[in-house]
Amino acid sequence: MPSCISRTDWKYALIPALVMAFLLLYPQINLWMAAGSGWNGAYAASNYDETAYSAYVNSLIEGRPRRNDPFLAVDDTGTESIYSIQFIPAYVIAVPARILGISASNAFLLLSVLVGILAAAAVFFLLRLVCGDALFAAAGTVVILCLGALLAGEGEIRRMLGFGVTVDFFPFARRYQPALGFPVFFVFCGLVISALRAAAFKKRLLISVFAGGAFAVLVFTYLYLWTTALCWAGLFLAAAALFSKEKRRRALETGAVVAVFAAFALVPYGVLIVSRSDHADTVNLMTSTHAPILSSVPLVLGVLSTIAAFVIRARAAAAGDEKWLFVISLGLTPVLLLEQQVITGKTLQPIHFDVFIANYLVGIAIWLLIDIVRKGDTASAGFKKATTYCAIAAGAMGHGRECLGDADKCDSD
Repeated sequence: MPSCISRTDWKYALIPALVMAFLLLYPQINLWMAAGSGWNGAYAASNYDETAYSAYVNSLIEGRPRRNDPFLAVDDTGTESIYSIQFIPAYVIAVPARILGISASNAFLLLSVLVGILAAAAVFFLLRLVCGDALFAAAGTVVILCLGALLAGEGEIRRMLGFGVTVDFFPFARRYQPALGFPVFFVFCGLVISALRAAAFKKRLLISVFAGGAFAVLVFTYLYLWTTALCWAGLFLAAAALFSKEKRRRALETGAVVAVFAAFALVPYGVLIVSRSDHADTVNLMTSTHAPILSSVPLVLGVLSTIAAFVIRARAAAAGDEKWLFVISLGLTPVLLLEQQVITGKTLQPIHFDVFIANYLVGIAIWLLIDIVRKGDTASAGFKKATTYCAIAAGAMGHGRECLGDADKCDSD
């Protein structure tokens, strides 16, 4: 499992980055073609929530404080909201936009390209880190990102079966949630894996510090990303400590460092949560239930990928323990995320886990299972062609039919 990055790897990383950047910009291109010079600065929106996020970013660009409510035109509500608590992505967009003098609409337009590049790069280098094959990682990046809706049990497959569709366009690209935090999540995963791999304590400590910093950023970025990151890291490091005596101490040290950063981030986060408005839980659909979730596609796929990983454990050992540990942790994460309410009695729109992150985790797990079955041998010409064709097919299927120039799905300042 080589970790050094070569010039060839960067060339392979460029392929999925350009593919995703184009696909995410395609709705805007379609709008330009349909509206011509009358597009009036509108940006194509893939999700109705993007209008609300855009309004909040626009308020920050205009200089209003963090706790403002752009819908009530109140500069300080006196309480926290989902926008003011998860403030990092909003300021990452608003501050450069204000400095450069561009509108929220133009910022969201540019964000589509940026998100495509960053998401593809983050997933590519994570796959490259784990499997060691740049072509396999590049093809996997396109497949996983383009089939996110399918892996969530959403998109065209539901429309074909006559069901209502919640998410059709690339779920991860919803601006700015989870779009800007999405690459950070996979950087966090890569850092945790790299820390576990590092034999030297000082190197492991340094990498763990960066991992902890990435987690702290996720805390103030998006609820569904930082909770998933916490869940996955706990499972991955626990699996490493349980199944590998050699990695047990490394896992404990890495976990301890990340836990320190998590504590420092979650304490102020908790203060903000306590200061939230009285009706926030109602608006965000907080539900009290101990009922298990049985209909989640990522959960089912996660269970199946975990079972498959244990069935082929002998092959996994030959391919590398970290790869196997990674697969089982990815497979079990949706189970823990979506069934925690059986114990806690509280759940908050679990479909967000399905469509924004758990689906991509099981996609990576399935892709890595293919590598494990082949014992890491992905160099044959036939296999290269097969993975390339899979990527091409996924790219052709991945864009869906939503937001392709529909005037009802556009927004402007």
